[in-house]
Amino acid sequence: MRQSLILTSLTFVVCLGCDTAARQQQAEEARRQQTVNELRELGEEMHNNPENQSAPDSTAADTSEEDPDSPNNNAASSE
Repeated sequence: MRQSLILTSLTFVVCLGCDTAARQQQAEEARRQQTVNELRELGEEMHNNPENQSAPDSTAADTSEEDPDSPNNNAASSE
């Protein structure tokens, strides 16, 4: 009788431990999925935001001429 009680208690403890591990795994998967969804939404917002979509302007060409490390400027300054 005593062995049966011990065996039943051990079985109960093991099952409880497995259930806890399964819950932890489900919670971690839910957190991961929430993070993926949030990142997806942020990406879509950035992609769809008209302020982030600008046409190339002439300032990029102007800054390369003023950049002292630019290979084009080094060639011009050595002449």
